[in-house]
This record gives sequence, C-alpha cells and structure tokens, in this order.
Amino acid sequence: MTRPTLFGMNGSSLMAGGEAGAEAILPLRGFYNQLNKMLDEKLSMNNLEPYLQIIADNSSKGIYLEDGTLVGKLLPAIDNGLSHLAIRRERGRLN
Repeated sequence: MTRPTLFGMNGSSLMAGGEAGAEAILPLRGFYNQLNKMLDEKLSMNNLEPYLQIIADNSSKGIYLEDGTLVGKLLPAIDNGLSHLAIRRERGRLN
C-alpha cells in the first residue's frame, strides 16, 4: 500500500494501512521462510571456515586476543560450539 487504504474491520474498528508511508501485507510463513533462507546464506558457517582453519593452523604461534587470552586455548570450546550449532542446524533447530 503506497497511500492510505482501508482493508478490513476488526469489530467496529476500521483496519487501514499506508497512512504513514508504504506498507505491505504478506503471508508470514512465506516471509519468515524466505528471511531464514537469506540469513542462512549470509551467515553460513562456510563463509567462516577458511578463517577458522587459519586460526587453527596458527594457534600454536601465540595468537592473543585483546584481553590476553591465547586463541589456542579457546579452540576446543569454539570447535565444540560450532559442532553443536551444525547439528542443531541440520535438525532444523537453530535456537
């Protein structure tokens, strides 16, 4: 809707949209499915894998975070977390 449009009633109240600028009415299931697909593509672990391998390959060289934490010490926890994320994603439970 690009201008004020009445599209229904809720009891005795008119339902309108477009009065504050362009708005859309759309089926939520399709919208959320498409949004989830787009986010999966953008946030894919495949995009991070090359960097994780570089960190893993160099973790014995003393790479430190700003707070002084040795990255190599974090690697097992990161690997475990990514593994759990991949399993949940495969099972369709991203939460």
